[in-house]
Amino acid sequence: MCSWGKVPLMKVVHYTKPYFNLHPIQITNGDGKTGLFIKPNGGLWCSPFESVNGWVDWCRSESFRDIDSQQRVILEVDTTHFVTIDNAEDMECKLPWFQIHDMFWAIDFEKMVEQGIEGIHLTVKGQAKTRWTNPKNLYGWDCETVLIMNEKCINSVEI
Repeated sequence: MCSWGKVPLMKVVHYTKPYFNLHPIQITNGDGKTGLFIKPNGGLWCSPFESVNGWVDWCRSESFRDIDSQQRVILEVDTTHFVTIDNAEDMECKLPWFQIHDMFWAIDFEKMVEQGIEGIHLTVKGQAKTRWTNPKNLYGWDCETVLIMNEKCINSVEI
């Protein structure tokens, strides 16, 4: 059974090249060019500010990018119109899926935006519980993630 509980405000952190500039966010469904249909083209990828398994932690543990040379941007977001994925049931209930072909499923991010969903919060527990599910999974969402799909949910930006 799906649960829809939310924390209204959340601080998140985004890492980027210097000179961050918030601009309108465009979302289109993943095209598979990266091999992943479960990520959109576009969006603002973040992690909760005090996550125990966020993007910065993953980058350091995997020696991926020089995360310490990137600019840290802290955002306060209103999560009222977010979906939270804490387990496989949440993934099934809250994300609209469509089948690419027999083996691959994709998330319809464009539909989510049309429905007024502004973001997705994949919790630490959710990341572990949805990584290896079959046939739908969130493999490639490597850490606790907040994907912002509409900049209107951002209350403040601290650079």
